[in-house]
Amino acid sequence: MPLMIHKQKYLILLVLTLGILPPCFAKPQSSREETDFVYGNRLLEDGLFELAARQFTAFAELYPNSPRAPRALLCAGESYMELGRTEDAVQAFLRILLTYPSASMAPRAQFLMGVTFEKDRRWEEAEAAYRRVRQNYPDQELGLEAMIRLGNLLESRGRAEAESVLRSLVEQPVDEYRSRAAFLLSRHYESNGEYEAALALLEPLKNHPVREEDAARAFLAAGRIKETMGDWLDCREDYRKALKASRSAKWKQAARFSLGSVSWKLGEAEQALEALDETEAGGDSLKNESLLLQGSILFELGEPRRAQKKLQSAAVHEEEDRWSEHQVLLARCEAELGDFESALQRIDAVQRLKRSGESFLLKAHFHRKRGDWAPAAAEYQAFLKNFPDHSMSDAVKYHLGCLLIDKLQWYDEGFASLRAVWQDNPKSPWRITARVRTARALETLGRYEEALQMWRLVPILTPGSDWHAEARTAIEYWETFPFPGPHKSLETLGILVEHVAGGSGPESLIWFQLAELALETLRQPRHAMSLISRYFRSGDASRYEEALLLEGRCHEMLAGIHGSKAHEDSARSIYRRFLEEHPASEHAPEASFRLLTLTPPERGSVFKSLENYLEQVPGSDREPEMLDILGRRAMERDSLETALAFFNRLADAYPDHSAADEAAYLSGWLSLKMGNSTQADSSWRRYLFMHPKGGRVPETLYRIGCLEHVNEDERIRLLETLRSRYDYSSWADSAWKPLGFMLMRRDPEKAAKLYETVLAQDSLKQKLEVLESGEEKPVSIADEVLPLLADVYRRMNKPRKAVEIILKWGRLSHKEKQAVMYQKLAELEENERPLRSVYYLERAVERIRSDSLRLALADLYFRLERYQKAVDYYESLLAERIGDEVALSSRVIAGLLRQDKIPQAEVRLNIFSQTYRQDPRFSTAMAEILYEKGKALVRRKEFEAAVENFETLRRRYRDSAFVPEAELEIGRIYLVTNRIDEALKRLTAMPETYPGHPVLAGVYLNLGDHYFRSNQFDNAIYAFKRILDSFPAHEMTPLAMRYLIRVYDSIQMTDAALALTRNYIRRYPRAEDRMQKQVQIGTLLMKLNEYERAIDQFRNIKKTADPETEAEIQYWIGSSYAGMGRFEEAVFEFLKVNYLSAPTRLPWAATALYEAGRACIRMEKFSEAKILFEKIVRREGAASDLGRIARQRIAEIEAMASGKDTI
Repeated sequence: MPLMIHKQKYLILLVLTLGILPPCFAKPQSSREETDFVYGNRLLEDGLFELAARQFTAFAELYPNSPRAPRALLCAGESYMELGRTEDAVQAFLRILLTYPSASMAPRAQFLMGVTFEKDRRWEEAEAAYRRVRQNYPDQELGLEAMIRLGNLLESRGRAEAESVLRSLVEQPVDEYRSRAAFLLSRHYESNGEYEAALALLEPLKNHPVREEDAARAFLAAGRIKETMGDWLDCREDYRKALKASRSAKWKQAARFSLGSVSWKLGEAEQALEALDETEAGGDSLKNESLLLQGSILFELGEPRRAQKKLQSAAVHEEEDRWSEHQVLLARCEAELGDFESALQRIDAVQRLKRSGESFLLKAHFHRKRGDWAPAAAEYQAFLKNFPDHSMSDAVKYHLGCLLIDKLQWYDEGFASLRAVWQDNPKSPWRITARVRTARALETLGRYEEALQMWRLVPILTPGSDWHAEARTAIEYWETFPFPGPHKSLETLGILVEHVAGGSGPESLIWFQLAELALETLRQPRHAMSLISRYFRSGDASRYEEALLLEGRCHEMLAGIHGSKAHEDSARSIYRRFLEEHPASEHAPEASFRLLTLTPPERGSVFKSLENYLEQVPGSDREPEMLDILGRRAMERDSLETALAFFNRLADAYPDHSAADEAAYLSGWLSLKMGNSTQADSSWRRYLFMHPKGGRVPETLYRIGCLEHVNEDERIRLLETLRSRYDYSSWADSAWKPLGFMLMRRDPEKAAKLYETVLAQDSLKQKLEVLESGEEKPVSIADEVLPLLADVYRRMNKPRKAVEIILKWGRLSHKEKQAVMYQKLAELEENERPLRSVYYLERAVERIRSDSLRLALADLYFRLERYQKAVDYYESLLAERIGDEVALSSRVIAGLLRQDKIPQAEVRLNIFSQTYRQDPRFSTAMAEILYEKGKALVRRKEFEAAVENFETLRRRYRDSAFVPEAELEIGRIYLVTNRIDEALKRLTAMPETYPGHPVLAGVYLNLGDHYFRSNQFDNAIYAFKRILDSFPAHEMTPLAMRYLIRVYDSIQMTDAALALTRNYIRRYPRAEDRMQKQVQIGTLLMKLNEYERAIDQFRNIKKTADPETEAEIQYWIGSSYAGMGRFEEAVFEFLKVNYLSAPTRLPWAATALYEAGRACIRMEKFSEAKILFEKIVRREGAASDLGRIARQRIAEIEAMASGKDTI
């Protein structure tokens, strides 16, 4: 400002100096003015916006009457805009509008006010400013530019009225603005999910572009929309066409990048890389995005060096959102190439910017890859410290424990980490794996007693787990064979000394007794065999038979330990020799049993021998073991009934035997395999009761849960128990499928939650790869679960969510399942967005030669009243003799009749009658055809012919479902043709003739409408209420509610009308007239003199109203204030319609002006009222209805002013 004051002083001094100079030396005023203006322009051109703003402001003050003053203020405002001083800019523009309203700069000033407000995020003021440009300067092109910016602003803010603003521009004649508006409107439709409307707008621009690059832009936009819809094959074609249509490097590059991206989605890596390479070479605009995507693709393809090269070429700065992603991908490439130091440094840099659990795990991953176990362990520990509640924390504890034990031999720390898994989270899915890993490590350390204790816990805590069998094997081994070690050696020596010292009998028996002790107590078969040999050499025969059996058992045990066939053969040979030498021995049955159990199962005679043995020694201690063996041998021979008998006998007679639980389970399994699911259920339930901790419990719960004859509630309960109590079991992992199918029918919300949980668990399993568990990465089941989840959301009436899930599934399956995806999407969209359903079905039919899909598409065309397309498809199916020819032929005829092509339909009808008269379905089809023909005749107003047609239908096919409909149509025709008595006679008889039939909704609707028009309001109310009471879900019910509201309103039952209107909005929240009904609530409140509540209602709904309705709502707000006698506020609100609301088809602005004038008269502000009425005359014209009324009011005001009070 001091500089400006100095400038002003300089100008004044210059004027005074020139004033005392001779006239020849004095500069004229215009010259000085021009100099000052040029000076400001130079400052503005050089970007000296601060000085330019001061200069132009001073200019306007010094030369207020100059023709350049408005331009100076405009330049000052633009300078302030450049400086970000929005308020000063607004003041400069406002000064033009107030001081120079007729200046040529005024439209631009109004426009720039909108731009300034928009930059300052003052959205409502920006919208109002843009509207004023169009409203006040309708003939200027700047008005169109203002509407473009208004449409863009509304669209970007998700405002519904963007559609009407942009639609008005699309329909105006200036090509450039029509094109720009079409792109904006298509984007608006796209953001609202109205993809078909968006594509329809873009289609003309593809073939008839207005501007040079319109075609390329249109193809790109259409491709993007189709990509969102999951139509990757079609969108790829659009991108290719965009590339071909474009001459601009910018749009070519965009097309190539989009082409590369969608090719990768389709699993076509080489094509994707080729397109992205060309994108990279096309300029800087999308170069970085292209390099990043190429790097990601190459890394996934297992080419880290090429990926690294691409990523290093990308210029991604630290402040960009994608920087971290870029650095992580580079680090992974470097690690794959062995440059671990660089990789770790990059992750450190990422962690400094943002700490995440994944970065710690990635660093641990890198350390492990190069064998740095201690740093890897440190990263795991840092992860657990910083993210104790992370979803992967249990897995990290487990892998940390394994690393500490296996790689670093830090056993105490490793055991502590593994122990933390089950102690910190008793429900952890890793709890059993951690126990098993602990037991194995304890064995390695020679801590066998602790290992055995840990192994014993596994089957107890987790019966039926994947580790159950391993644990039982370990327990059996350690309980069978002694733990090595000094303490055990001392114990063994003590037993031997005690035994020998207390021994009796000949010295030779000592060797037998020692051998028996070595095998039975110490489980040392080799030592036992050595001692038996000494016994044999002693020549003592008193225990010879027992010694021989003992030798055979030693060989059996060694065969079991080492898997040695030689020892097995030796045992078999010993038992045979025993039976040959001692057939009558009391130990012969034992030898026979052992020989039979060692005989290969393929020898059929063995089975019979085993049975004979069982009969020879009833009640033997060996019977449970023998029953188990017999059952298994019978299964191997596919003698299922025999096997079932043995297992049932074992389970019933020896419930406490170790083999009983397996026998009880197998009884159920065999019963099911034999087709007796009821017996299987009984056997398995007995198993669960008798063996609640058995190893087959999870599997048994699963098996019962899959039995179809079992009550579904019980099946759901069992499977839910399996998933919650036995979550560690693989059977629990499998239970989601049968459980989900049942819940889908019974409780879709629970089914959705189940599938979401399964997907989350699956995702977590995929992430665990980074921990390097040493196991193969699990196969994802997402491809199987996602379609089921989509189906659940469809059942829950959440089609948008279902579509989102199916599109996600489609991205997983690439192009192999595109057609199936289209089919599913078509099913989901059929009710809510039938046009999109057509779009998807058309693409499915293009890609799959499926007759059912073609028929589905034809039926959909028929439902959408695209009858000719439907007829074409039906006829093509008929020509190929596919499907039900009777049904297809009747649909062809119905389709022709729906198009009012009666002659063509008659031709087909004659052929149909001749061909299918003997078909049992002929009567039903003919009834439908006659009904359709009657409707066609009604549309052509051939009422007599229509009645005759419907009567023919009634006579010939009186049992047809179309007879009631025909009766209704006859009644309606009589009403239309003013044969009232006949109409009422027929229609009023129908409720008795067809009690409860859905056609009665139409009957009551027509009766109600007639009674209303005849002022028989009680009858009308009765008729409409019968529809609401008897047919609450009928398609005509909302129409009946609207009619009933109209009746109540007409007879001033305002409370009833208000209550019903509110009920209508609650029942039909998506009704097309929902906004009109919201407005009606406000007007009904006005009729009840509840003006404050009406105003609240109007203000609440105004926020979401379209421009036409917004003006109406604003009018009613003004009317509410007028109704309360608050005329000052009423005028203020009425004028908002004129100055702030968008132009409308109905004359809300002129009507509001008129009501504002009337309010001014009520306040005796006659001069203001006259101004408002004169404005109506200028706007509407003196000859218009409103113009004539306004002129009458003006005359009354003038008469009053001259002393004639006529108001």
